[in-house]
Amino acid sequence: MLNSPAIWVLASGCVVVLVLLLRGLDIGPLHTDVIIHQAWFDEFGVDGFPARYFDVNQRHPLVGPIIALAYRLFGRDDLPYHLIFQSCRVLEGAFLAGIVSQITGRRLVAFCVGLALMLIPIRLAELFQEIYWSIETTLVLLLASTYTYILSVKKTGGKTRWLLLLISFACYTVSVLIYESGIPWIAVNMLAGWFVLDSLSSRARLWRIGWEAVPTAVVGVSLAIAVVFVFEPWNVLRPEIEASSSRLLVEQLGTGVTFPADYLSVLKIAVNDGYLTWIVI
Repeated sequence: MLNSPAIWVLASGCVVVLVLLLRGLDIGPLHTDVIIHQAWFDEFGVDGFPARYFDVNQRHPLVGPIIALAYRLFGRDDLPYHLIFQSCRVLEGAFLAGIVSQITGRRLVAFCVGLALMLIPIRLAELFQEIYWSIETTLVLLLASTYTYILSVKKTGGKTRWLLLLISFACYTVSVLIYESGIPWIAVNMLAGWFVLDSLSSRARLWRIGWEAVPTAVVGVSLAIAVVFVFEPWNVLRPEIEASSSRLLVEQLGTGVTFPADYLSVLKIAVNDGYLTWIVI
């Protein structure tokens, strides 16, 4: 158990979060700073917030209830939300380390990959990731879905295997109901299963991962249909009429040039803050 790369990453992450806590754990603005959310809570209260949120943004059915629950528990105190966000980063690294370890059997590689995901800078100067801390939980759930699916594949039978499959399905379902961009993750689970079942023939592997993917595929396809044909997107999120114009496409491609500079800028800030050792690792 202690030799697991996932445990190593988890322990390293706990140390990092502890250091951040000692430094105040103030990473950036939160959803508590979003004026429209404050207005909805003032107007509709905690109980009415989920319904109001769903009225204007139907694509994320569980975000409203999650934010309302957090408000009920923590109010507008930023620290718990920062802690949830950073804990998600730690769990993401731990689950990825576990996935790589299960597939490759190389513990050092798994540890480095998990540590890299946990510590990689993800914020640009203009993008405050923690505003939507609740969405960060979706990657944790997707990685947990893959990890538990791999464990279920390695089980030859019994209740444990079916329990792991159920947990994997539940993690995927909750994740896509929070944020629908995780729908294609079905392919990640199938690919992981393909690698783990290397002792079987190609046909047997396809059959196994295919029928095991049916429940998640039903959820994913149903939600995709709802997003495209049923749910009404928020007006401000609808594409511009000239979104496909040549000029606009060129402007969007311009981020390919500006992103490296923004990334290096964030990396420089991290180094100046004393994180060079972690980056080198």
